[in-house]
Amino acid sequence: MTPAAIPYSMPWLTSQEELAVARVIASGRLVLGPQVRAFEQAVAAFVGKPFAISTTSGTTALQLALQALGVDADTSVIVPAYTWVATYNVAHWLGAQVVLADVDPHTFCISEQGLLRALSHCSRPKRAILPVHMFGYRVEPSWLDPLIATHQLITVGDGCCAFGGMHQNKRCGSWTAVECLSFHPRKVITTGEGGMILVEDEALAHRLERLRDHGAVRSPEQRRQTGAGGTLTPQFPEPGHNLRMTELQGALGHVQMQRLDELLKGRRRVAAHYDARLAALPWLKLPPGTHDPGRLLTCYVPQLWGSPDAPPLPDTPAYTALSAWRSRIMSALAAQGIAARPPMVDLVDLPFTQQSRHGMPLHGARTLRDLCIGLPFFAQMTPEQVDRSADALIQVARQTRPPQGVPL
Repeated sequence: MTPAAIPYSMPWLTSQEELAVARVIASGRLVLGPQVRAFEQAVAAFVGKPFAISTTSGTTALQLALQALGVDADTSVIVPAYTWVATYNVAHWLGAQVVLADVDPHTFCISEQGLLRALSHCSRPKRAILPVHMFGYRVEPSWLDPLIATHQLITVGDGCCAFGGMHQNKRCGSWTAVECLSFHPRKVITTGEGGMILVEDEALAHRLERLRDHGAVRSPEQRRQTGAGGTLTPQFPEPGHNLRMTELQGALGHVQMQRLDELLKGRRRVAAHYDARLAALPWLKLPPGTHDPGRLLTCYVPQLWGSPDAPPLPDTPAYTALSAWRSRIMSALAAQGIAARPPMVDLVDLPFTQQSRHGMPLHGARTLRDLCIGLPFFAQMTPEQVDRSADALIQVARQTRPPQGVPL
C-alpha cells in the first residue's frame, strides 16, 4: 500500500489493545480464561442476551450453532444467494441440503418471495434458515418471523456483518433466538479472527460450551484442580471440536467493547459524510437508512442503477452496459489508489452451488453482484479520505464512458 492509497478497510487498534495483549502474554494464561469470559459478558450485556459463547471465528460460530440445533443430513438449509461463502459452507459440511434464496437489492438481505420459492425446493424432513443481516441491515422481521413459525424453521441469525446494528430498539445479537457474530478485522470490533454465539436457552448455552471444547464436561472439582496440577480429567459424553477463543483474542475484544461507542460513532460519521457527498448523483442508489441516526454499516455500498429508484433487469442491454461501466469505474479507482471492490460474494455462479439453485433465476443476487461498488470504509477514516474517494468516484464515472442515457 502506497502512502497515498486509501485502503478498503482497516481495524482501529490503539495502545489500549496493545497493553491488554501484553498483559495476557505476561500472565502465561493463553486460552479460554478470564479475558475471554469478560469479553463474552460484555457482548451479552450489550446485546441483552443471557449467554454468549465465543468461538474461533464467525464461521465456526455458525457451524457450532447449527450442529447444536440438530442440523444434519436430514435438514434443508435456506441460505441467501448473496452472502459470504461461509454461510453456504457451514450447512454443506454438516451434510445438509443447501437451498439458495434470492435477495432484495434494495435491502441486501433475503427477500420474502425468495424465501417462499426456496421453501418449495426443500426436500429433507427438517428445514432451517440462515437469515444474513447483510452490511448491518436486519432481515425484516414483520414477514420473516411469521414464516419461521408457520414452517417451523430452525433459525440461526447470521449477524456476522451487523454487530452494533439497531432495529426496533433491539440490537443485533438479539434479532433471533440464536445469533452469530464475527470479529474479523473488517467488522465493527475485531479480535483478529473470532466469533460468538448469542443464545437465550441455558441448556443450549452449556452444550455449545462443551462442543467448542472437545465435548468435555468438567466437574466443579476438576475445574478447581485445573492449573493446580490436579489429576482429574473431563468426561466426554459426545464428540466435539477445538473452537476455543484465546486469551489474546479475548483481551482485544474486551478493550474493543470498551471503545464500542467510539467505533460506532466513527462509522456513522463516515457514512453520513459519504451520503452528503453522493446524494445528488441521479445514477447512484445510496445504501438504505441515510436518515437513520442509529444506522450501522460494515461496508458502504452504493449501487450503479442508472437511477436511484430501481435497477434494470439482468440480461437487458441497459443492465449489461451498467455492469461493464461498474467494472471500468472500479479499475479506474484502483489506479488512483482507492480500494473499491465488489463487497460480497454472489453464490449463484460458484461451481459447487449449482445443485442449490433449483433453476431459480436469483435476479436480486445477480444485481448486487454486478452493480454494487464497495467504497473504502472504516471508523477512523478522515474527512479528507472520504472526500477524495467521493471526488474520485464522481470523476471516473464521467471519464469511463457511461452508458447512453445515464444522467450525470
